[in-house]
Amino acid sequence: MIEEEDVTILWQKKLVEVSVILRDVYDKVSFNHEDLSAVLLLTLYVFYDLEQDFMPQFIANCEKALETVRKLESAKGEFTDG
Repeated sequence: MIEEEDVTILWQKKLVEVSVILRDVYDKVSFNHEDLSAVLLLTLYVFYDLEQDFMPQFIANCEKALETVRKLESAKGEFTDG
């Protein structure tokens, strides 16, 4: 059984990691933030198979979200503002 506390702790850690990267990217790059927000929302809140165990999917989805923002962060030099 999944402990609610375990999910809460992991969620808070991943939220901080994603937020730190996004803050840096949003400050330095102009782009449509709504598209990224939609991708993150779907990844973190929607893409779950109710027939499968939650925690492994949750961990995988958190990692996918982090991977997405890390790719954006590493590519930010390739974008131009405006």
